[in-house]
Amino acid sequence: MRRAAARLLHLLAMATLALGLLHAPAMAQNSNTDALENALRQLAQFQREVANMRNAVRQPLGPYPLYTQCSWCSEHAWWGLGMCTKTTTETWSQNVDFTWTRNQLDQVLARAERDAGNLGTAYAPTQAWIDSLPAFSRAFDANADRVLAVQEQIRQGIGPNDQQRQTATQALQQLSGDMERSSAQLKAGTQALAVSLQQQSAYREQIRLAIEGADRSAQEALRQIEQAAQSHHCQDGLPQKFNAIRDDFKRSIQNISAAFQQLDSSSRGAETGLAALLGAVVTSQTDMQSILDLLKAAQNDKLGSFLERLHLNAAKQQWHDLANAYTRVAREAALAQGGG
Repeated sequence: MRRAAARLLHLLAMATLALGLLHAPAMAQNSNTDALENALRQLAQFQREVANMRNAVRQPLGPYPLYTQCSWCSEHAWWGLGMCTKTTTETWSQNVDFTWTRNQLDQVLARAERDAGNLGTAYAPTQAWIDSLPAFSRAFDANADRVLAVQEQIRQGIGPNDQQRQTATQALQQLSGDMERSSAQLKAGTQALAVSLQQQSAYREQIRLAIEGADRSAQEALRQIEQAAQSHHCQDGLPQKFNAIRDDFKRSIQNISAAFQQLDSSSRGAETGLAALLGAVVTSQTDMQSILDLLKAAQNDKLGSFLERLHLNAAKQQWHDLANAYTRVAREAALAQGGG
């Protein structure tokens, strides 16, 4: 489920960067990082719930061995006095397996699981970018430092001049180009992921009905077996055994239902995160283009004040925080996987 977690990270990171450049981040810095970590954990939780539900539905519903043996007097002496002249012993056994009652549920879940499995494919276009967030942060540092160097020169009374403008423009264009190339791939991936998550939600009613159908089928099958068992002489312990089987089946159905409810809840949370994610992509692209347009429009004598407005040091810190958030969540996911 690392994949699930890792995707959200970069999208929100991109928006944070772009917005942070033109607006002093201050308190927004921590809130963006918190939102990022929360979104990552929602996606990580979704992947875990998929695995949990798969595990729940794959638990067998049998076979349950039914066995009873008893003896009774089948013939008495003709002269009476209650003397038994013939003893009959009956042994009855049967294996009861309810697994077949899950056929329809298995079919519905197979489709849901297949689509859930496709989450990895939906994530693929963004995986490399997401995993390279720490490296992207370092690259941002390098380009930001070039711009900050120009800013410091101007503060010291050197310039502004065309060379400084060219240096700042090239650095920002490099960053913009990296983001633009990545965001197109990322947007395609998140849209595909959104479709997969919506399909998971669409299965809600189908799975609910299939669970109910499986429950009815198993209960009916058990009733038929109980009725057939009544034709046998030996009944000792059978009611308790049937009740134990019924309780076990109910417990299994409850586990499946609970797993599905958790899956549905985490799916909705992931969808919410993706909506914010997709919005972040559009925002980041628009804001970065605005930065470049403003830089082109700025005269040399206004270059210093323009660069001051970029708040590059704060933006750098945001990237550091986001990279650290990625590292923390990835470590948590690895520990969770190892513990499971």
